[in-house]
Amino acid sequence: MNKADLGDMGSKTAAELGWCPRPVVSLGPETSAIEAMLLMNQKQISAVAVVDGVGKIIGNFSISEMRTIMAEHFGALALPVGEFLALEHGTEFQGYSHIHEQEVVQSKGHKFITDRVSRARPRTPGEEVGQALVLVKPNAPFTEILDKIVNHRIHRVYVIDDDEKPCGVVTCTDVLRLVIKATQHQLKVAPTALETAEAQQQDGAGAATAAAAEGAVGAEAVQPEIMDVQADQRQQQQQPQAMAQ
Repeated sequence: MNKADLGDMGSKTAAELGWCPRPVVSLGPETSAIEAMLLMNQKQISAVAVVDGVGKIIGNFSISEMRTIMAEHFGALALPVGEFLALEHGTEFQGYSHIHEQEVVQSKGHKFITDRVSRARPRTPGEEVGQALVLVKPNAPFTEILDKIVNHRIHRVYVIDDDEKPCGVVTCTDVLRLVIKATQHQLKVAPTALETAEAQQQDGAGAATAAAAEGAVGAEAVQPEIMDVQADQRQQQQQPQAMAQ
């Protein structure tokens, strides 16, 4: 299906399509990779969001992280998810340096440091674990979400609020369900080629039947006239014979 075929559905937002708000399974970066795998198995999902102490999304841990794991690598599953992802992406986990204790966060010293960091370089979601997360807001239209999934070749897009907290997730399965639903609706509204051909065939058969019926009625009307003419001809033939006798 081309994006142009989506019609009005293409402009509907993630919120309008019911993709947010809805629960997002998440865990902290300190959770071990094996525990994350167990959680995914229990929830029957293929990925979990990794969030920091205040709920901001900092990473995505999925079943694909296990693609090339061998028996000799099982020890890595004991690592915290944050560190596991960071090492996988060739960096060091920065999350341990993020302090969220109120007495520290509210101090002038902490504000001075964080303000300088913010001025120097804005935070990019996922940088703590070396990931470049692909995210959307609740007002993102379906076409934008579809573009992100296709262009980045990913299986899911997290929906985040203004505080960068995940409030929904859109997976390839969600997209396929929506496209199938739209396609089925189009098939119900528009007749198929077979249905059109059958309708035309029925119309043609009906016209032929009507023509045959009209012909039969015409033949019945002409038949008495023919019989009258034949009777007159016989009567005329009989008159000369009677006079000769």
